[in-house]
Amino acid sequence: LQALGALLVSIGLLVVLQSRLDGKEVAAPVESEVADAFVTPNQAATNTRQPRRSPLPDDNFTRGFVIAVLAAVFFGAGFIARKWGLSYFPSAIGGAFFGACTALSMIILGSMVRGDIRRLVEDNLRRIPWWFVAGGAATSIGLFSQFSAFEYLPAWMVGLLQATQALWTLLWARLFLRDEEQINRALLVSVALVVVGVAIMTYGL
Repeated sequence: LQALGALLVSIGLLVVLQSRLDGKEVAAPVESEVADAFVTPNQAATNTRQPRRSPLPDDNFTRGFVIAVLAAVFFGAGFIARKWGLSYFPSAIGGAFFGACTALSMIILGSMVRGDIRRLVEDNLRRIPWWFVAGGAATSIGLFSQFSAFEYLPAWMVGLLQATQALWTLLWARLFLRDEEQINRALLVSVALVVVGVAIMTYGL
Protein backbone atom coordinates (compact mmCIF):
# COMPACT_ATOMS: atom_id res chain seq x y z
CA LEU A 1 0.00 0.00 0.00
CA GLN A 2 2.84 2.40 0.77
CA ALA A 3 4.44 1.65 -2.60
CA LEU A 4 1.11 2.21 -4.37
CA GLY A 5 0.59 5.52 -2.57
CA ALA A 6 4.12 6.63 -3.42
CA LEU A 7 3.51 5.75 -7.07
CA LEU A 8 0.31 7.81 -7.19
CA VAL A 9 2.04 10.80 -5.59
CA SER A 10 4.89 10.54 -8.10
CA ILE A 11 2.47 10.32 -11.03
CA GLY A 12 0.60 13.34 -9.71
CA LEU A 13 3.81 15.37 -9.58
CA LEU A 14 4.77 14.24 -13.09
CA VAL A 15 1.35 15.27 -14.41
CA VAL A 16 1.66 18.84 -13.16
CA LEU A 17 5.30 19.01 -14.33
CA GLN A 18 4.40 17.81 -17.83
CA SER A 19 1.51 20.27 -18.05
CA ARG A 20 3.85 23.14 -17.16
CA LEU A 21 6.47 22.02 -19.70
CA ASP A 22 3.85 21.68 -22.45
CA GLY A 23 2.63 25.20 -21.71
CA LYS A 24 6.03 26.76 -22.31
CA GLU A 25 6.31 28.14 -25.82
CA VAL A 26 9.27 29.59 -27.63
CA ALA A 27 9.34 31.98 -30.52
CA ALA A 28 9.94 30.52 -33.97
CA PRO A 29 13.53 30.93 -35.16
CA VAL A 30 14.42 33.24 -38.00
CA GLU A 31 14.38 31.16 -41.16
CA SER A 32 16.39 33.50 -43.35
CA GLU A 33 17.99 36.86 -42.68
CA VAL A 34 18.06 37.55 -46.41
CA ALA A 35 14.31 37.05 -46.70
CA ASP A 36 13.69 39.35 -43.75
CA ALA A 37 15.70 42.06 -45.47
CA PHE A 38 13.17 42.18 -48.35
CA VAL A 39 10.05 42.40 -46.17
CA THR A 40 8.13 45.59 -46.87
CA PRO A 41 6.77 47.75 -44.02
CA ASN A 42 3.20 46.68 -44.84
CA GLN A 43 4.18 43.02 -44.76
CA ALA A 44 6.04 43.52 -41.48
CA ALA A 45 2.94 45.05 -39.93
CA THR A 46 0.64 42.22 -41.02
CA ASN A 47 3.04 39.27 -40.86
CA THR A 48 3.50 38.79 -37.13
CA ARG A 49 5.37 35.75 -35.99
CA GLN A 50 3.37 33.22 -34.05
CA PRO A 51 5.09 31.39 -31.21
CA ARG A 52 5.38 27.65 -31.62
CA ARG A 53 6.37 24.90 -29.29
CA SER A 54 9.90 23.68 -29.43
CA PRO A 55 9.92 20.05 -30.73
CA LEU A 56 13.05 19.13 -28.76
CA PRO A 57 14.45 20.52 -25.52
CA ASP A 58 17.35 22.88 -26.05
CA ASP A 59 20.71 22.79 -24.30
CA ASN A 60 19.54 25.08 -21.52
CA PHE A 61 16.60 22.84 -20.74
CA THR A 62 18.79 19.73 -20.73
CA ARG A 63 21.35 21.40 -18.47
CA GLY A 64 18.65 22.62 -16.11
CA PHE A 65 17.02 19.18 -16.04
CA VAL A 66 20.31 17.50 -15.13
CA ILE A 67 20.98 20.04 -12.38
CA ALA A 68 17.46 19.53 -11.02
CA VAL A 69 18.00 15.76 -10.91
CA LEU A 70 21.29 16.29 -9.07
CA ALA A 71 19.45 18.55 -6.62
CA ALA A 72 16.91 15.79 -5.99
CA VAL A 73 19.71 13.27 -5.41
CA PHE A 74 21.45 15.48 -2.86
CA PHE A 75 18.16 16.46 -1.20
CA GLY A 76 17.46 12.75 -0.79
CA ALA A 77 20.91 12.26 0.76
CA GLY A 78 20.15 15.17 3.08
CA PHE A 79 16.99 13.45 4.30
CA ILE A 80 18.99 10.33 5.21
CA ALA A 81 21.68 12.39 6.95
CA ARG A 82 19.07 14.28 9.01
CA LYS A 83 17.28 11.09 9.97
CA TRP A 84 20.61 9.56 10.96
CA GLY A 85 21.61 12.68 12.88
CA LEU A 86 18.44 12.62 14.95
CA SER A 87 19.42 9.20 16.31
CA TYR A 88 22.55 10.80 17.83
CA PHE A 89 21.19 14.29 18.57
CA PRO A 90 17.41 13.98 19.08
CA SER A 91 16.43 17.63 18.75
CA ALA A 92 14.38 19.04 15.86
CA ILE A 93 15.27 22.62 16.82
CA GLY A 94 18.98 21.77 16.99
CA GLY A 95 18.85 20.00 13.65
CA ALA A 96 17.12 22.94 11.96
CA PHE A 97 19.60 25.36 13.56
CA PHE A 98 22.69 23.45 12.45
CA GLY A 99 21.18 22.98 9.00
CA ALA A 100 20.57 26.72 8.65
CA CYS A 101 24.11 27.53 9.86
CA THR A 102 25.57 25.07 7.35
CA ALA A 103 23.55 26.61 4.52
CA LEU A 104 24.69 30.11 5.53
CA SER A 105 28.32 28.94 5.64
CA MET A 106 28.01 27.42 2.14
CA ILE A 107 26.53 30.67 0.79
CA ILE A 108 29.30 32.78 2.34
CA LEU A 109 32.00 30.39 1.11
CA GLY A 110 30.57 30.33 -2.40
CA SER A 111 30.34 34.13 -2.48
CA MET A 112 33.96 34.43 -1.32
CA VAL A 113 35.12 32.06 -4.05
CA ARG A 114 33.25 34.07 -6.70
CA GLY A 115 34.40 37.38 -5.23
CA ASP A 116 30.82 38.53 -4.53
CA ILE A 117 31.01 38.65 -0.73
CA ARG A 118 31.15 42.46 -0.62
CA ARG A 119 28.13 42.84 -2.87
CA LEU A 120 26.29 40.16 -0.84
CA VAL A 121 26.86 42.10 2.39
CA GLU A 122 25.86 45.43 0.83
CA ASP A 123 22.68 44.04 -0.71
CA ASN A 124 21.54 42.40 2.50
CA LEU A 125 22.55 44.98 5.11
CA ARG A 126 22.02 48.31 3.37
CA ARG A 127 18.74 47.34 1.72
CA ILE A 128 17.08 44.59 3.73
CA PRO A 129 15.04 42.39 1.34
CA TRP A 130 12.00 41.90 3.54
CA TRP A 131 10.34 39.49 1.15
CA PHE A 132 13.41 37.26 1.42
CA VAL A 133 13.16 37.56 5.21
CA ALA A 134 9.55 36.35 5.03
CA GLY A 135 10.61 33.54 2.69
CA GLY A 136 13.39 32.58 5.09
CA ALA A 137 10.96 32.49 8.00
CA ALA A 138 8.58 30.22 6.06
CA THR A 139 11.47 27.98 5.02
CA SER A 140 12.70 27.79 8.61
CA ILE A 141 9.25 26.67 9.77
CA GLY A 142 9.25 24.07 7.00
CA LEU A 143 12.73 22.86 8.02
CA PHE A 144 11.70 22.55 11.66
CA SER A 145 8.57 20.65 10.62
CA GLN A 146 10.71 18.35 8.50
CA PHE A 147 12.96 17.44 11.43
CA SER A 148 9.91 16.91 13.61
CA ALA A 149 8.38 14.59 11.01
CA PHE A 150 11.54 12.46 11.00
CA GLU A 151 10.69 11.45 14.56
CA TYR A 152 7.47 9.77 13.41
CA LEU A 153 7.94 8.74 9.76
CA PRO A 154 10.65 7.02 7.70
CA ALA A 155 12.98 9.29 5.75
CA TRP A 156 11.71 8.23 2.31
CA MET A 157 8.12 9.12 3.22
CA VAL A 158 9.10 12.52 4.59
CA GLY A 159 11.00 13.22 1.39
CA LEU A 160 8.09 12.12 -0.78
CA LEU A 161 5.57 14.22 1.12
CA GLN A 162 7.88 17.21 0.98
CA ALA A 163 8.03 16.77 -2.80
CA THR A 164 4.39 17.87 -2.86
CA GLN A 165 5.62 21.39 -2.14
CA ALA A 166 5.27 22.05 -5.88
CA LEU A 167 1.50 21.79 -5.52
CA TRP A 168 1.50 24.04 -2.47
CA THR A 169 3.62 26.52 -4.39
CA LEU A 170 1.00 26.57 -7.14
CA LEU A 171 -1.72 27.12 -4.54
CA TRP A 172 0.09 30.05 -2.88
CA ALA A 173 0.93 31.49 -6.29
CA ARG A 174 -2.72 31.28 -7.26
CA LEU A 175 -3.74 33.13 -4.11
CA PHE A 176 -1.08 35.86 -4.13
CA LEU A 177 0.24 35.92 -7.74
CA ARG A 178 -2.96 35.48 -9.68
CA ASP A 179 -1.38 36.33 -13.01
CA GLU A 180 1.38 33.75 -12.64
CA GLU A 181 -0.51 30.48 -12.31
CA GLN A 182 -3.77 29.18 -13.70
CA ILE A 183 -5.77 26.24 -12.37
CA ASN A 184 -6.41 23.76 -15.17
CA ARG A 185 -7.49 20.15 -15.55
CA ALA A 186 -3.94 18.79 -15.24
CA LEU A 187 -3.46 20.58 -11.92
CA LEU A 188 -6.74 19.22 -10.55
CA VAL A 189 -5.82 15.68 -11.64
CA SER A 190 -2.40 16.09 -10.05
CA VAL A 191 -3.86 17.28 -6.76
CA ALA A 192 -6.34 14.38 -6.72
CA LEU A 193 -3.59 11.82 -7.34
CA VAL A 194 -1.40 13.28 -4.62
CA VAL A 195 -4.24 13.37 -2.08
CA VAL A 196 -5.24 9.78 -2.85
CA GLY A 197 -1.60 8.66 -2.73
CA VAL A 198 -1.00 10.29 0.65
CA ALA A 199 -4.23 8.77 2.00
CA ILE A 200 -3.17 5.29 0.86
CA MET A 201 0.28 5.68 2.42
CA THR A 202 -1.30 6.80 5.67
CA TYR A 203 -3.65 3.82 5.64
CA GLY A 204 -0.69 1.53 4.90
CA LEU A 205 1.00 2.59 8.11
